[in-house]
Amino acid sequence: MKNFTVNLAVELGLRGIRVDAVAPGPIWTPIQPVEVATAFVHLASDEASYISGTVLGVTGGLPVF
Repeated sequence: MKNFTVNLAVELGLRGIRVDAVAPGPIWTPIQPVEVATAFVHLASDEASYISGTVLGVTGGLPVF
Protein backbone atom coordinates (compact mmCIF):
# COMPACT_ATOMS: atom_id res chain seq x y z
CA MET A 1 0.00 0.00 0.00
CA LYS A 2 2.85 2.39 0.80
CA ASN A 3 4.53 1.93 -2.58
CA PHE A 4 1.22 2.27 -4.43
CA THR A 5 0.39 5.46 -2.54
CA VAL A 6 3.81 7.01 -3.19
CA ASN A 7 3.84 6.05 -6.88
CA LEU A 8 0.34 7.41 -7.43
CA ALA A 9 1.26 10.62 -5.59
CA VAL A 10 4.27 11.06 -7.87
CA GLU A 11 2.21 10.41 -11.01
CA LEU A 12 -0.68 12.68 -10.07
CA GLY A 13 1.21 15.33 -8.11
CA LEU A 14 2.18 17.17 -11.28
CA ARG A 15 -1.54 17.65 -11.90
CA GLY A 16 -2.12 19.06 -8.43
CA ILE A 17 -3.74 15.90 -7.11
CA ARG A 18 -2.68 14.70 -3.67
CA VAL A 19 -2.74 11.00 -2.84
CA ASP A 20 -2.63 9.67 0.71
CA ALA A 21 -3.85 6.59 2.55
CA VAL A 22 -5.16 5.96 6.03
CA ALA A 23 -4.26 2.72 7.82
CA PRO A 24 -6.53 2.05 10.80
CA GLY A 25 -5.00 0.30 13.79
CA PRO A 26 -5.63 -3.22 15.00
CA ILE A 27 -9.27 -4.22 15.24
CA TRP A 28 -8.96 -5.45 18.83
CA THR A 29 -8.55 -1.88 20.11
CA PRO A 30 -11.46 0.32 21.21
CA ILE A 31 -10.97 2.65 18.20
CA GLN A 32 -14.16 4.31 17.00
CA PRO A 33 -15.05 5.00 13.35
CA VAL A 34 -15.10 8.76 14.01
CA GLU A 35 -11.46 8.60 15.14
CA VAL A 36 -10.45 7.12 11.78
CA ALA A 37 -12.73 9.53 9.91
CA THR A 38 -10.98 12.57 11.37
CA ALA A 39 -7.75 11.39 9.74
CA PHE A 40 -9.49 11.39 6.34
CA VAL A 41 -10.96 14.83 7.01
CA HIS A 42 -7.56 16.23 7.97
CA LEU A 43 -5.81 14.82 4.88
CA ALA A 44 -8.54 16.25 2.65
CA SER A 45 -8.37 19.70 4.28
CA ASP A 46 -6.38 22.75 3.25
CA GLU A 47 -4.30 22.30 6.41
CA ALA A 48 -2.74 19.22 4.79
CA SER A 49 -2.10 20.83 1.41
CA TYR A 50 1.62 19.98 1.56
CA ILE A 51 1.06 16.35 2.56
CA SER A 52 1.06 13.81 -0.25
CA GLY A 53 2.27 10.25 -0.70
CA THR A 54 1.92 9.26 2.94
CA VAL A 55 0.19 6.40 4.70
CA LEU A 56 -1.18 7.75 7.97
CA GLY A 57 -1.45 5.14 10.68
CA VAL A 58 -4.37 5.67 13.05
CA THR A 59 -3.37 3.31 15.83
CA GLY A 60 -4.19 5.07 19.08
CA GLY A 61 -0.51 5.06 19.98
CA LEU A 62 0.00 1.34 19.45
CA PRO A 63 2.95 0.30 17.31
CA VAL A 64 1.97 -1.53 14.15
CA PHE A 65 4.42 -3.93 12.58
